Amino acid sequence: MPEHKKRVALCGVILESNAFSPIATEADFREALYVTGAEMVREARQPVSILPREMAAFVQAMDATGAWQPVPLLLTGCPPWGPIEGDFFRACVADIVAGLVAAGPLDGVYIANHGAMVATDNGDPDGTLMAAIRDAVGGDVAVIATLDLHANLSQTMVGATDAIIGYQTNPHVDQVQRGEEAAMLMRRMFAGMAPAQHMIRLPLVPPSTTLLTAAGPYGELIDYGQRRERNRLGVWQFCFLGYRQERPVGRRHRARGCRQGRPVGERDRHPGLVQPHRLHPRHDFHRGRRGHRREG
Repeated sequence: MPEHKKRVALCGVILESNAFSPIATEADFREALYVTGAEMVREARQPVSILPREMAAFVQAMDATGAWQPVPLLLTGCPPWGPIEGDFFRACVADIVAGLVAAGPLDGVYIANHGAMVATDNGDPDGTLMAAIRDAVGGDVAVIATLDLHANLSQTMVGATDAIIGYQTNPHVDQVQRGEEAAMLMRRMFAGMAPAQHMIRLPLVPPSTTLLTAAGPYGELIDYGQRRERNRLGVWQFCFLGYRQERPVGRRHRARGCRQGRPVGERDRHPGLVQPHRLHPRHDFHRGRRGHRREG
C-alpha cells in the first residue's frame, strides 16, 4: 500500500502596517506579491525565489525530508505601508478559506505572515485570518505560522495555531532558518508530537533603538531564551518586539513559548518561559546604545 503523502496547505497575507501611512490597497499587493496555486510551489523551489524566504525554505525543507503534497492557496504581500483595505483583506480570507474547503482532508497548514498588520476596519487581521483557517480545518490539523519579530502577537493568533515561530534577529537575517524550523516542527507533529503554547504579555514598550539583537538588552533577552531552548528539552521561546507605529497607541512586548507534548500549566509556566525578573532594568531599554544614557 503506498505511503500516505501528508497534505499541507500554504498561504499568507504579509504586511507591516503603519497607522500614519496611506492605506495599502489591492493594487499595492498585486504589484508587490500575489501568487496562487501551482505557481507558488514552482517559485518556492527555484534556487532564487521571489517569495518570502521563509515560505521558500519551508517548501524546500519539506521536499528534503520526505514525501508530501503541497496545497498552495494564496500568498500575497506588500512592503511596509498603511492599514490593509478592509474589503481586500476579507476577500483574501474568503479565498484562502474556500481553498481549504475545496482541498478536502488536510494534514497541516503553514501560514507565512508578518504579524503587525492592521486593516481599515479590523485591529487584528492576522488573528482573524488564523482563526478563520482553524475554523475551516478543525482542531486535528497542524497549523503553524511564522512571524516577523516585530509582530503584535494576540491571544487570537496563539489560540488558533499549534505553534508560532518568530524571527530571532534584528536586522532580519534568519528567515530561512525559521522556515526550515517550521517544516521540521510540522514533520514532528506528523510523527505524533503535540505542542502547546502560551503567551505572556510583558509590561514594556521599548524604543526601537534598543531592539537590535547582536548586542544590548534585547539581544541578551533573545540569547537567554535560546539558552533555555538548548538546555531544556522540548521548550522553544520567542520574544516578539511588537510594532509601535501599527497604531497611534503602542502595544506591549510579547513573549511566547511552546512546550512539547502537554499544556503549560500554572505550576510550570514561568520556569519554561521568560520570567519578568529576567528582564533588564527599564533604563537599559532607554539608552540610545549600551553604556550611554540619554539625557532627559
